[in-house]
Amino acid sequence: MAIKYTRLGGLIYATMGLYLLAFLVSVLARAMKSPRTTSEPPGDRGVDPPPDVPPGSSTVGRAGRINPVAVFAHVLYAAGFVLAVVTYIDRAIEVNNVPLQNLFEAFLAMMVLIWPISMICRRFFAVRGEMWDMLIGAGLCVMPGFIRDADISPARPALQTALFVPHVLAYMIATVLMIKATIQAIGVLVYGDTSPGANLASRETATYRMVCISFPPLTAGLILGCIWAKYAWSDFWSWDPKEQWSLSTWMTFVAYFHMRYMFGRKHPKLNAAVAITCMVVILLTLFWANLSAAFKGIHSYA
Repeated sequence: MAIKYTRLGGLIYATMGLYLLAFLVSVLARAMKSPRTTSEPPGDRGVDPPPDVPPGSSTVGRAGRINPVAVFAHVLYAAGFVLAVVTYIDRAIEVNNVPLQNLFEAFLAMMVLIWPISMICRRFFAVRGEMWDMLIGAGLCVMPGFIRDADISPARPALQTALFVPHVLAYMIATVLMIKATIQAIGVLVYGDTSPGANLASRETATYRMVCISFPPLTAGLILGCIWAKYAWSDFWSWDPKEQWSLSTWMTFVAYFHMRYMFGRKHPKLNAAVAITCMVVILLTLFWANLSAAFKGIHSYA
């Protein structure tokens, strides 16, 4: 673990600072919220959305008043996203390629993805939790900022394909979505299957929605990987350790969907636990199977 005294390092730390400051300001906004304008249960009120959110959300109180501190938190959050984009572009110029070649660059991509995914989930899926997304954004900066080296990976022949970017990006999108699903699932275990606010999905439903929308990119990543392997190594599947772990991750999702289909919301905490298990398997694949010497194979690029 080392601090990076470079322009790229400075951009990463500035992005982390904005995401973290947005989180702290949102905590302050929650603390300042008047009881009479708060309909959510304690512990998961989330961040007030910006002024364009329709009445009934927590930014606009019952008297129609906007919480300026919450709005400021969102401004900081958006500024963090803009700086994350600048950071990613700076890295792309440095490597003269799409920066997705290793874990350092993959986490740079997830730093960018967290804000748009957060906004899409709020607007189209009634899933909130922007405050935790801000903290997640800051946490995603830790890997490229302190843990992984910024060394430029050599251009490997197997990576020179048009399938490379969509394959890796699909997995990064699925991972960020599953981080949000995990936050919702933890809420189910702590607070039960209740709604965190008006016009919002219950925590168990929110978890299910996040897992559902993360499954297509996860599946796309797996299928694109198989097609890529056919072009690179003349076989769709070679039972490489990374391939096996990717398949295990996909099958864990299938197990979750099967249980949810069989029992619905009858066992919300069990559903939440299996959703968290899906995230655990993703982390095992991303870090252990990807980095451990025990899983050396043809996919060891990170």
